[in-house]
Amino acid sequence: VKPSKFMQQRKETSTEEDTSLLVVIIDTNPYYWAKKNLDSQKQDVSVLTFTQFLSQLLVFFNAYLMLSHKNLLAIISSHVDESFFLFPDNKKKSVTENSVLTNFNEVKVTVISQLKQLTQESFALSFGDHSIESMLSGALSLALCYINRIAKDKPRIKPRMFVLTVSPDVPAQYVAIMNCIFSAQKEDIPVDSCVLHSQDSPFLQQASHITSGIYLKPPRQEVLLQYLLSVYLTDRYSRRFLRLPAQPLVDFRASCFCHRSVINQGFVCSVCLSIYCDFYPVCSTCGSKFAVPRKKVPTKS
Repeated sequence: VKPSKFMQQRKETSTEEDTSLLVVIIDTNPYYWAKKNLDSQKQDVSVLTFTQFLSQLLVFFNAYLMLSHKNLLAIISSHVDESFFLFPDNKKKSVTENSVLTNFNEVKVTVISQLKQLTQESFALSFGDHSIESMLSGALSLALCYINRIAKDKPRIKPRMFVLTVSPDVPAQYVAIMNCIFSAQKEDIPVDSCVLHSQDSPFLQQASHITSGIYLKPPRQEVLLQYLLSVYLTDRYSRRFLRLPAQPLVDFRASCFCHRSVINQGFVCSVCLSIYCDFYPVCSTCGSKFAVPRKKVPTKS
């Protein structure tokens, strides 16, 4: 019996496609996780706590590593005004090349220990005189740099990024995030997004749309694990044969460079493409000068 065309194609690309690198960006902002719990208590509805979120996420990590012993995993924390690696731990030598069971234990122990240290540091943090915004742009930059480093040693590896956020978009990070999105598009790196905030994320909508990733805002967050296993666990090759959730609408609105606010209409610099909500005679980015628009004189009838 001759193998089917699908099996032949799968066999030819198995060596290249089965080895994948998943870089997961987790929003660990304690302010928005606490705000999420307070809002749910006021509305008297069930909510996904950070402890439940972490336990379901660890199951997802184990399932991903179980797919292939060649799979590589990296976890980055998007925290308050900073971003850093939760796994692998740069302070100690990683054992990702060992057995799958060793990987399971290593991921769990390393992530929990890093989060414990992060929690202790967050208790001493005063949000009154400090920013409370998550550093998503820094986490995306770290992910791209890590993928580039791994790709030099393993050129055939298939990387992808997975962002889980509970914080709203930060207009001040618009330029940095868009630069990361276009860099991921150029390197053919899909950006999957899972939004746990009450509102959609226009930045992540654009990221998933531009990079051909998956954007989803789970309607039932208490069963997040079901969405993780059925939507985000599949590799790039298997997605060609599955009917995954489609993204119906994408908010393509941009943020102005002057006030860092989302706008519907604005002025664009013809030299550097900077966006402004109002007319400025000099571009603050590149210094280009523009003529002041003349007022229209009403014509005589």
